[in-house]
Amino acid sequence: SYPVDSLNGYIVSDQALYNRYLSQSPEEVEHHSVFPPELFPELQPLSLNPEDVTIETASRFIHIETDEDRKWYQNTGDLRFPGKNRGAAIFKCSYPEDITTMQAALYLLENYDQPDFFALCLKGLDAVQHQYLPHYYHQRHTDILNPDEIRLLKDIVPEYYKFMDGILGRFLNALD
Repeated sequence: SYPVDSLNGYIVSDQALYNRYLSQSPEEVEHHSVFPPELFPELQPLSLNPEDVTIETASRFIHIETDEDRKWYQNTGDLRFPGKNRGAAIFKCSYPEDITTMQAALYLLENYDQPDFFALCLKGLDAVQHQYLPHYYHQRHTDILNPDEIRLLKDIVPEYYKFMDGILGRFLNALD
């Protein structure tokens, strides 16, 4: 969806808010990522980044129960930092991207005329399933998975489905 086209309504590219922190040229991304461009300053505060995801929030998805678990989560890098512990890296990037997309879309639906056509792309579930489904089916993968990470990550996929279901409910309530 980047760069955005002019249209009768509004469009927010996947490059607009969450991915802006990865950009080497934020001004160019800002200029070409939202139509009308005047919406960008309104939407920008709705962006959540990986470092904004608290341990309390992550605990809904990851079994963070001990101080060692907390340390493991805090020391997990996100996708910007190769080489660090990456056990929760996909989650740390997928969750805030989906939250950012949801918040921006709900903001637009609540503060502007609802369009005749409305669509959004929440990419987190796909990434989460690719990365963590083996942890859910850990009995099949004990030879390749770390037992500590199995304990921590085994329920991410079903919890993410519940999270997505909640998002869907919010949109059903927000749409005319």
